[in-house]
Amino acid sequence: MNPLILFVTEHKKELQPYLDLFHTEKNGREYLYSKSDYRILFFSNNGKGGLDLLHTLYRLKDKWQPSIVVNGGLAGSLAEHDSPGTVFTVEGGLMADIAAEKVEHPYIDAGLKGLSSRRLITLPYLQPGCHKKALVWGSLVDLEGYYLLSWAKFNRVPVLLYKMVSDRNESREKISYPDMNPLAEVFKKDLEYLAPVIQDPVSLEALLSLSLPLEKSFEAVSVGRECRENNLTFTRRHQWYQSLKMVNEKKCRETPEEKRAFLFMEKGLSRESDYRCYFSGRTVFNITHYLDYFQVPDNPNVSALFIAHKKGELIREKGERYGRPGWSHYSAINGYNCPMDCAYCFLKGYFKNHSPVLFTNRDELLEAMARESHKQKKPLLFHFGDYCDGGVYDALTENISWFSQGIAPYSSVFCEFRTKAVGLGHLAKAPAHGRLSIGFSLAPQRAIDTWEKKTPPLEERLKQARRLHKNGFPISFHLDPLILQNESDLVSYEELARILRDEWAMRGVFSISMGTLRMKRDSFRYIRDNGYAAVLQGLISDQGFYRYDEVLRQEAYNRVGRVLKEGFGDHFYVCMD
Repeated sequence: MNPLILFVTEHKKELQPYLDLFHTEKNGREYLYSKSDYRILFFSNNGKGGLDLLHTLYRLKDKWQPSIVVNGGLAGSLAEHDSPGTVFTVEGGLMADIAAEKVEHPYIDAGLKGLSSRRLITLPYLQPGCHKKALVWGSLVDLEGYYLLSWAKFNRVPVLLYKMVSDRNESREKISYPDMNPLAEVFKKDLEYLAPVIQDPVSLEALLSLSLPLEKSFEAVSVGRECRENNLTFTRRHQWYQSLKMVNEKKCRETPEEKRAFLFMEKGLSRESDYRCYFSGRTVFNITHYLDYFQVPDNPNVSALFIAHKKGELIREKGERYGRPGWSHYSAINGYNCPMDCAYCFLKGYFKNHSPVLFTNRDELLEAMARESHKQKKPLLFHFGDYCDGGVYDALTENISWFSQGIAPYSSVFCEFRTKAVGLGHLAKAPAHGRLSIGFSLAPQRAIDTWEKKTPPLEERLKQARRLHKNGFPISFHLDPLILQNESDLVSYEELARILRDEWAMRGVFSISMGTLRMKRDSFRYIRDNGYAAVLQGLISDQGFYRYDEVLRQEAYNRVGRVLKEGFGDHFYVCMD
């Protein structure tokens, strides 16, 4: 039996252009189009709503066993640049009450999508209006798309959604249908990409596993052919898909427009005018709770930043092998994420959303640090910069100078602000405290150019370290992670270690560390699947981590660590190994 595409619409008028274009035959309540190599079954839900659509999908699935499900229909757009009549595929969606500013059901990826795609918000009922805040979730709005996404995910059936922009999410007493023919024409054109993969389950599997857009289905067909020729089992096929992701950098979907820049501030925050001024290029929204927006994967068409009050955990004890021996080490949580773009950053797979968050309740954070110090006999070192960059926004927050003074009464409390930022000139006249250090993350310039996008050059970081040291701030350096893909990489880290030894051994540092690249599975998978796979070369799965083999790690410690130990003695440590 030829493979079948199940094509559903919510309304009959959305379906009619397809019936006219494909010259179908009526088959009960459905309409069938047959070719020599595939079939399409068309069906309209006649406006009965999402729940009824779910029941119908189960009935049709049991009867027809479709290879994929396709939906075509209208959607409003919250984005002013999306002109009515424009057709997009849906890259994923969620269900949200945009009037109440609440996500009701979580984001689901569509799997099948084209190069020109948008995120979808399915509403519980019509909610006309601009609702620009909701652009952080998605730009298209409808009433049925999420039902198809959730059904497809549960039943493991690939789904493809087409949406044509009808209006600006306007209020209309009566639905008026624009010319729907462009929507049908796009689907007919895309059949040249779809037909080859639905005829071969392995090619369809490859298309989904490699996250290829429809326009690159020929690559999936080629992969499927090789899988069959080599008689690869399911496990071997998926191992190969992973290896292909490692060697082929995924191209991010290009968007013709500039990203919209939003600033979300929780209501009732002090210094609101300072935040507005510092982020003057962003459209400002006041919200009740940042998690209403941050809990959703970030929309690639939007650049968002959050100013919020941190609830719950403010400090977190670190692992046994972290930091200088003899100390108790804690993360101080004063922010999430970072505006820089380091290929290896574990934060890429840590949060669902990659937008920076700045937490303002530092009084409560200091109190938590003080309480913990009363429980410990050892000195405590609180690390600012584990879940964000510790210094990149300090010209605004002034956290470094504030905590320099705040920790003064607590003799066992030490702080380190770890950063790659160099915009710290405001600290020239700030009071330095001997128990608060600035820790610079360093790498050879060739590694910075390759793996640390949007970060300052090595020499600028070293210049800023010299200035701060002159102003009385203790300085730390961290060569972490070492990214070692060939001998010249290792040589470049050795050279950097010698530069630090020769210049800073006499000056003295608070601490200096090194550690080779390692990460947990979630971070590894996210980095592999989102355009950064090249940095993962050489990593193997080992004791719950992806890291280099023991021989290479030991060689790095023998060569780079030896230089650092020679220059800095007990102030040097190896991180997390």
